[in-house]
Amino acid sequence: MTIPAVCIRSAVMAVALLALGLPRTSLAAPRIYCAAPIQVFRAEGSTPYAEHTFFIENRGDKPLEITRILACCRTGTDMLRLIPPGSNSQLYVKTPLTERTGLFTKNVTLECNDPLQPYLYLCLSGMVYRYVDVEPRSVDFGRCAGDRALVTNVSVIFESKFKLAVTNILTTSPAFTAIATPVDENGARITIRTVPPLAEGVYQGEIWLATDNAVFPYLRVGASVSVLREYVTVPEVLTVAPTNATITRTVLIRPRHHRPVKVLSVTCANPAITAQCTPTGELGFRCDVTFRGVTAALHGAQIIVTTDDASQRDIVIPVTVGAQTAEL
Repeated sequence: MTIPAVCIRSAVMAVALLALGLPRTSLAAPRIYCAAPIQVFRAEGSTPYAEHTFFIENRGDKPLEITRILACCRTGTDMLRLIPPGSNSQLYVKTPLTERTGLFTKNVTLECNDPLQPYLYLCLSGMVYRYVDVEPRSVDFGRCAGDRALVTNVSVIFESKFKLAVTNILTTSPAFTAIATPVDENGARITIRTVPPLAEGVYQGEIWLATDNAVFPYLRVGASVSVLREYVTVPEVLTVAPTNATITRTVLIRPRHHRPVKVLSVTCANPAITAQCTPTGELGFRCDVTFRGVTAALHGAQIIVTTDDASQRDIVIPVTVGAQTAEL
């Protein structure tokens, strides 16, 4: 196995600094030392963690104080930070291997009161082999309209000696659904879909694949999607106050894209509401909504503007009845 260059540089630096040290009898000071600053390992199967204990010695004449420990993300460390002369301490390093495959390196730096070597560089490096893998481990559908279902696939790949079958699929968000289809004796295809209609917002979830393999009972796939309406309406909700008079309110509608859009029809389910759309500028248009009296029965009504835009054919303007009014 090839040792990462960062580990080699760390070891060379440590040896060079030690070579510059003065004899113990000439100066009383702490001296930090680690006989094996690089640890290389190999993990197979479902190994959840990489862990190792580094022996840190004080070869000086004064107490060695570890003032700070700098570790890579998600790497845990623990040790006795004050080491008497001629003694040692054990630095325990633990880092998760979940969803890791291939070569990876975790670095740990000890900051101390050794005047000649204020930093000691340690390296935990190895290769993670997976009998079962998911590719990719997460999917991002990006931005989409909430009325369209998007589809993508991920692959479950496993070695011949490590057979498994997906027996069930669980999702943590109702915005996603998934089905499994066997491909061959060494793989399966997981088809993930968004579930419309989705309101505007960001949706994140996890898809858990239950298997019949005791070593890998569950496999996880992350999923996310951002629902962004194709059209901006101002106001988003048409709020009107109760009245016996006939009133007109205006809603401005503008597409986020730069394609020309044609209004095909405007539908109002309640006969007390009528609406008419007229173009404004090159792309946008306005919708003038007339109410022949406003009662509580109109609360929850919808005005549906139907366009020739395939990305979002219907633009829905909800109506609420309350004390506040929205006038343009």
